[in-house]
Amino acid sequence: MHVQRRINVLIYLNKNWKKNYGGYLELWDKKMRKKVLSTQPIFNRCVIFNTDSDAFHGHPDPLNTPENITRKSLALYYYTASKSIYNEIEGLTTQFQGRNINEVKKLKMHKKTKKKILQLITPPFLFVMTRKIILAMRDFFREQKKKI
Repeated sequence: MHVQRRINVLIYLNKNWKKNYGGYLELWDKKMRKKVLSTQPIFNRCVIFNTDSDAFHGHPDPLNTPENITRKSLALYYYTASKSIYNEIEGLTTQFQGRNINEVKKLKMHKKTKKKILQLITPPFLFVMTRKIILAMRDFFREQKKKI
């Protein structure tokens, strides 16, 4: 089944949440240059927003809660049928974005570190073949997308 998530609905379940706990939901503009919204996750607050590949959101700063306090929410998603599987390929996974140049650099370093760790723990033949298959699949889907 080919579906695309369109809308997020978040309902916060945090009674007695204090401002100093952090955990604010942040919504950012399409270029990750300006924070559009920062909202505290207080009890019974509902946040509804569009979910596209450039609908950047999250709570990027670590929580500052006592050990027995957790941030709770109920997440609901609205899906629609996709026009084509080929339109989905690029946005299949979570895309992390840095809020500033330092975070962008950290994310790039993290990506390189992940690749190095995988390379160290994966037999060389398997690593090389998997990479070749992934690149071939990427090229195939790009060609298919051009035909649409």
